[in-house]
Amino acid sequence: MPVHKQQKFRNEDGACKHCGTPEYAMHLGECPIYLVDVQHFYLSQRVHDETRAQLDKWDIQNHPMGTYNTGETKARADQARALTDQRAKDGTLTYRDILEEEFFEALAEEGPSEELEDELIQTAAVAVSMAAASRRARGVLK
Repeated sequence: MPVHKQQKFRNEDGACKHCGTPEYAMHLGECPIYLVDVQHFYLSQRVHDETRAQLDKWDIQNHPMGTYNTGETKARADQARALTDQRAKDGTLTYRDILEEEFFEALAEEGPSEELEDELIQTAAVAVSMAAASRRARGVLK
């Protein structure tokens, strides 16, 4: 189900909160929120396909996580978070800043753990959003 159809993107009367169109079906493919959702779905499918290709090539991998909640990794995550916050305030925030913050937060988690998994999912979500923004900047609307 497209994100746009969820209640958080609808007014009390059911209209789109972004563009005001009263009926969801009338503006599919026109509303920027819907287009972003389509791009994310497409890119998530590409991530799935790449994961399958890696499984076909390397089989299931069970390497050590290599993540440790040490002073050094926590300091790097804190630095990345502070830089992201500062650039957000300055209006100079980039996807790289956000991606680095999520990545270094993941590395600072003791793994394997649910917290590590959450941080890795957040990192992947930012990477997909970054790829979608790249597609929009190039005018690719699929």
